Amino acid sequence: MKNLLFKAISCGVLAISLLSSCAKDPKDDPSYLYNVNISLDYIDDSVIKMPESAVITVKNTVTGAVAEFKMTGTKGTAKVVAGLYDFSATATSAAEGDVFVYNGIKSGVKVVKDSWDESGTVSIPMTGSRSNQVVIKELYCTGCPKDDGSGSFSHGAYVILYNNSEYEADLSGIHFAFIQPYNSNASNADIVDGKLIYDGQGWIPAGSGCWTWGVEAPKLAPGKQVVVAISSAINNTTTYSQAPNLANAEYYAMYAPESQWNNATYYPAPADVIPSTHYLEPYIWGQGTAWTLSNTCPAFFIFVPTEDMTAFTSSTANVSYLGGKETAANLRKKVSNSWVKDAIEVFNADQSVNNKRFTSDLDAGSIAIKSKLGYTIYRNVDKAKTEAIATNKDKLVYNYAGGAEGTTDPSGIDAEASIKNGALIIYQDTNNSSNDFHIRKVSSLK
Repeated sequence: MKNLLFKAISCGVLAISLLSSCAKDPKDDPSYLYNVNISLDYIDDSVIKMPESAVITVKNTVTGAVAEFKMTGTKGTAKVVAGLYDFSATATSAAEGDVFVYNGIKSGVKVVKDSWDESGTVSIPMTGSRSNQVVIKELYCTGCPKDDGSGSFSHGAYVILYNNSEYEADLSGIHFAFIQPYNSNASNADIVDGKLIYDGQGWIPAGSGCWTWGVEAPKLAPGKQVVVAISSAINNTTTYSQAPNLANAEYYAMYAPESQWNNATYYPAPADVIPSTHYLEPYIWGQGTAWTLSNTCPAFFIFVPTEDMTAFTSSTANVSYLGGKETAANLRKKVSNSWVKDAIEVFNADQSVNNKRFTSDLDAGSIAIKSKLGYTIYRNVDKAKTEAIATNKDKLVYNYAGGAEGTTDPSGIDAEASIKNGALIIYQDTNNSSNDFHIRKVSSLK
């Protein structure tokens, strides 16, 4: 709406005025409406995706009266009676896995008969902040027992991404990666004098390669999710009852048999119900025939690059070798911290010593899990934000009891039961795996 009138009723009762009059000279009438042209000035380097509209709030600082309207684009006009005003604006957009919130205010705008220029413009400087729109909701990677008790089945890993915002999420730029060294309990040559060598350097070392969407990238409505099969995108329950069934037409699969990653043990042909448009494609810089995500304790993350990935993969300027040993097995790529959208540091609960691989700005904590028991790593609910959603009334299910190994969701909300009941869940996201996750004893897909 490019023009909004604070409409008069009868002869001057206004949404933003407490006065009325029927004076014949228009500008002597307290109800006369002055044009106020508004321009939103976004700081160019803070805008990833320009908001389509903004909410403009107009406050008469003398009377305290407030009015609000929606303005499309960056320019519009309000009409107000004479007075002293604050004009503020809020706008949002979503892109590249983030939500961007822009705010601005212009205070002390004096609209008076003798000095106000109705052809002039009130410019509101808009500054932005970002928050994660897409989060890792659940990670399953540690395997489950075989039905005959003879050992464990370590494939059928998956990750669930979730739109944790009120805006549609376009996942087209998201890539999946992990830090090398693969295991938290392994000797870590990146730690020198108790500190990661890349701490404060603005990058983390991604091992092996990464995956991203192929032909088709999903778009998620608020509160919706996508399941990505990391390995064995079939119905694994036909052989191992405690394994996940990943044969679902809505799921996506890491599967590229014509690439270097063609190990059939990791990547059997996906179930026929999964369309080929849901196959992910890889960018590979390491050795081996599979993307060897740790099945005990990975440092897993998603990122959105700001440069071409083919060039990034082939470049030698962004190389880091584990321990400084220039071998194919130690080759890693420097992924900018600014690209990372979400991360989860997993420790091995069966080991007494574990080492951090993420820097604290990306993940300040860790979540420990026991392997081979069918457990998953599941994100905790943000209780305050979830309960604040008006439509969630009478839909939230409490007394959650799905945690394992002494861990639980401190909110007490059973997220999966609540979602089935029609609730919109907002998950906790503090960039600290110690606070944001718990161990779930049964996969949410079951």
